[in-house]
Amino acid sequence: MPNFRQNSTVRNYLSRREQWRILLLVMSLGLVIVAMGEAAKSSNWEWLWAGAKQNVPQDETRQDQKVDTRLPPGEDLEPGVVRIAAPPPALPEGANEADFFPGVNIEFLKQVRDNEVAYYSPDEDNPQRKAWFNLLDILNRTDEAVLRKASTGKATFAQLYKQPNTYRGKLVTVEGYVKWAVPHAATKNDKGIEDIYELWVSVDREATVVQCLQLPEGFPIGNDVLAKVEITGFFYKKYAYRPHHAGEEARPDLKVAPVLLAKTVKWIPMEPAAEANGPSTEAIWAAVAGALAIALVFTWWVFSRHRRWGAVQLDRKGAAALDHLENVEMTGDVVVSIEAAMQQQDETPR
Repeated sequence: MPNFRQNSTVRNYLSRREQWRILLLVMSLGLVIVAMGEAAKSSNWEWLWAGAKQNVPQDETRQDQKVDTRLPPGEDLEPGVVRIAAPPPALPEGANEADFFPGVNIEFLKQVRDNEVAYYSPDEDNPQRKAWFNLLDILNRTDEAVLRKASTGKATFAQLYKQPNTYRGKLVTVEGYVKWAVPHAATKNDKGIEDIYELWVSVDREATVVQCLQLPEGFPIGNDVLAKVEITGFFYKKYAYRPHHAGEEARPDLKVAPVLLAKTVKWIPMEPAAEANGPSTEAIWAAVAGALAIALVFTWWVFSRHRRWGAVQLDRKGAAALDHLENVEMTGDVVVSIEAAMQQQDETPR
């Protein structure tokens, strides 16, 4: 007689083998989550374009290029004094006032020198000082919206650092994080400028100096600030400075930072994970813990179902065994247990 009953095999999730299987599944899920976090980092995929990078022209400046901001070595004259090589032209050859924002005096800009340890000389007749206040005066008299509209666009730290003569006197826009913001009185001038805010901004993780006339209401002030900003201003020069490293006895090498002159800054609210690259370690562990919890709930559900299914099957077999006993011919004193009857019933051909 054909057997139409389904032979279902239920896994024993309490066995060591099945427990290891579930553990491996959970660990695999955790590895997938970690791999997703690593895949979100663009730096892990740069090897795909390793060959293509060799074809990039050398004069193109990319944001991800590493820039050495140390002041180029010169001839030591005496302690604390360094002779710097003859400076390159401050502006490109053939530059004229039509290439600049209205009011910019390019004759002053031509006298600006990079890699100096001062923004300008205090001498009132110094061309660099005149260029400084010429740009600040334009910013003071011009609406911020007009300045933003006239910007040449977003500029990276590497572009400003490596191409100062291209960007000098031009309106550029940069993004970064203010780390230091202090007010100070402006040098005596005939432009009506009294106060200036000096900001040290991390642009592409490199120091950039911004001198601005105003700050948004409530903007943090001090030497321990963290505020995300977008700034549109005139690129002025590259400024040589000596970074401060607490606890170091030896004086560090001079470094160079671009200097921008701006009217104000656009303060951008920071998201909780503004600088995060991919999921944090806490998020990964939380995901793994969640996956483990789901696996445990699933195991409990299957085990509970397995127990209920086993009880039903046992009841069915017991009933079938009793029916089988009714068909057994009893001779003599024969005692047949339920278990034996069930076994005999299973062995009976169908």
